[in-house]
Amino acid sequence: MQAEEGMKVERNSIYLIPPRYNLTVADGRLNLSEQHREKGLNLPIDIFFNSLAKESQEKAIAIILSGTGSDGANGVKKIFESGGLVLCQSLESAKFDGMPKSAIATNTVHKVMHPNKMGAYIESYRKALASQAPNSLTNQKNNYSEIFALLSKKFHVDFGVYKRTTINRRIERRIQALMINSLKQYTARLNSDDDELRYLFDDLLISVTSFFRDPEIFDYIYSTVIPRLFESNRQTQEIRIWVPGCASGEEAYTLAILLKEYSDKIGVRYDIKIFASDINKKALSYANVGTYSESQVFPVGKERLEKFFKPKGDHYTIVNEIRNLIVFAPQNLLTDPPFTRVDMISCRSLMIYIQPEIQEKLIGTFHFPLNVMGFFFLVLAKESVLLQTYLLAPTTASRFLRKQKIQGLPRLI
Repeated sequence: MQAEEGMKVERNSIYLIPPRYNLTVADGRLNLSEQHREKGLNLPIDIFFNSLAKESQEKAIAIILSGTGSDGANGVKKIFESGGLVLCQSLESAKFDGMPKSAIATNTVHKVMHPNKMGAYIESYRKALASQAPNSLTNQKNNYSEIFALLSKKFHVDFGVYKRTTINRRIERRIQALMINSLKQYTARLNSDDDELRYLFDDLLISVTSFFRDPEIFDYIYSTVIPRLFESNRQTQEIRIWVPGCASGEEAYTLAILLKEYSDKIGVRYDIKIFASDINKKALSYANVGTYSESQVFPVGKERLEKFFKPKGDHYTIVNEIRNLIVFAPQNLLTDPPFTRVDMISCRSLMIYIQPEIQEKLIGTFHFPLNVMGFFFLVLAKESVLLQTYLLAPTTASRFLRKQKIQGLPRLI
C-alpha cells in the first residue's frame, strides 16, 4: 500500500513511496512531500533514513538491498551515528551492487549478509535488545581497562579521553550486533580476533562530516570570515587553515572550494594551504583519493559539482585545482605538535565527544598556533572556562571565536 501524508505507522505493514514523492517519518507518522527535480539530484532513501534516525535514534534499523547508485549511503551514516543498526546485502548476492557497495564504503554497516538471513537476525537482535537492562553491559566497568589496553597497544590511541557515554553506547551497540551476552565474552573475542578489534577501533572514532554541513555556517564563512582572511593577509598573500579531526575530508574540501570561489571573485591569487588531520588513517586514505558517491556530493549543488568535480562512473572526484590546496596528514592531537601560523581552525565535532579536562588542554593546543585575530570555529557540549575567561573573543556568529592579543598563555600539552 502507499503511504498518505500524515499516515500513522502501523505494525506489520509495508509502505511504498509513490513516484515523484519523498517520504519522512516524524511523531510516529509518515509524511509525503513532492520532489523538486529542478533542484537537481533527489535522494529519497537518504531523506527517509535521516528522518528515521532523528525519530527513532538507537531503535532505528536501516537495511540496504540490491540497487544501482549510492542513495542511502549518507542516510546509513545518520542511523549509525544515532546508535541504530545498519544491515547490508552481501555484494555477491546482489543483482546490482552499487547501493550495497556505497553503504559498505561508509564503514558504518554493522552486518553484511544474504537477505534471506536478515529476518532471523533482526528478530534475534530485537529480543537481545529487549532482554538487556539499560546499560547492563557497559556498567561492567572492570572490562573497559582491558579493552582500552588492547586498542592502545594495537593503534596507539587512548580512548579513555572520550566521554564515557559515547564509548558505552558504541561498544554496547557492537556487542548487541554480534549477539554476545557480556563484556567479558566480547573482550575475549577482541583478544583473539584482530578484524573485530579493527572494526571496534574504526567504530569508536568519530567521523561525522559532509559537504556544506550546516549551510548557514558556510554562508557566514564565505560572506564574513573569508574576506577578512584575505584582507588580513594582503601583504603576504598567504592563507593557512587547519581542520583537525577532518575524517573523510568533506569539510576541508568545502573550505577549499569557498576559498577558490572568493579568490576568483576578487581576481587575486593567494597561496592557500589547508592542513587537514585525523587520527584515523583509513579515513585519511579515503580523503586523499577525493572520490565521493553521488549521495555524498548531493549538498554541493549542480553548479559546483560541474565546476569542481569530475564524474567517475556513479562517483565524483575532486579536481586537482582544489585537491592541491589541501595537505592530509595523520595526527594525534594529544601527542603530536600542531600546525603553525594558522589563520583559521575549524573543529566541528571532535570536542563534544572528549572529556571536559581534555577539552581544556586541546583549547590550549589550538590557541598556540593561531595567529592573533585568527578565527576559531568549534562546537562544545558546554562553555569552556578557558574560553570565557581570557583566551578567545567571540564574534557575532555563534560558535565562531577570534584570538585576542593576549601574551603569556602557555601550551597546555
